[in-house]
Amino acid sequence: MSDCADFSSVALLECLFGGEPMKVRVFVGVMLLALAAVPAFADTTYTYTGINYVNIYGTPGETTANNFSGSITFSSSLPVNPLGSNVLNNPTLVSWSFSDGVDTYFNTNFDSAITSLDLGTNSFGNINQWAIRVLNSTDTAEFFAGLGGDFAYGCTPLACTLEADTNGLAGTWTGPVATTTVPEPSSLILLGTGLLGLVGSGLRRLLA
Repeated sequence: MSDCADFSSVALLECLFGGEPMKVRVFVGVMLLALAAVPAFADTTYTYTGINYVNIYGTPGETTANNFSGSITFSSSLPVNPLGSNVLNNPTLVSWSFSDGVDTYFNTNFDSAITSLDLGTNSFGNINQWAIRVLNSTDTAEFFAGLGGDFAYGCTPLACTLEADTNGLAGTWTGPVATTTVPEPSSLILLGTGLLGLVGSGLRRLLA
């Protein structure tokens, strides 16, 4: 067997499993369990699907083949909140994206002073009330979804004009759906390197 006291001159596995005292193996086992126990993070996504537009006004980009749709993701499920609140202020908000069938806005290209995502949940944590208003004045478009139906607008700096709606018919929400996010490889490598360093340090102390 190699001389494990000269730690730099031998392979790690030889030192760990080359007839060393049981406490060394226990130490290594604890380190390996710690590495295996790296948690995965579960985000929660709610998805909205509107019905196709019923009424088209003028000659907009929207057609009766389009609808309002999108999703919103949190780091945990929404609590029961029958009154609803603007989740843009929710610290668990991860990302969101909504489209009126022509324009798509998400959490990095909207007017925060005007946009609001009001959501209410029932006793099961499912969304049962909503009022979503998304505006981007640069792209001159706005859309709205709520219990009273979905609406798409074309906007100028002075006013917005209705281009399409669902004639008062509302869409539906699905979710919450948990999506597991595994820590990125670089994080695991850093953790593994740190654990191996602890193993080496422990071996030096135990074999001194």
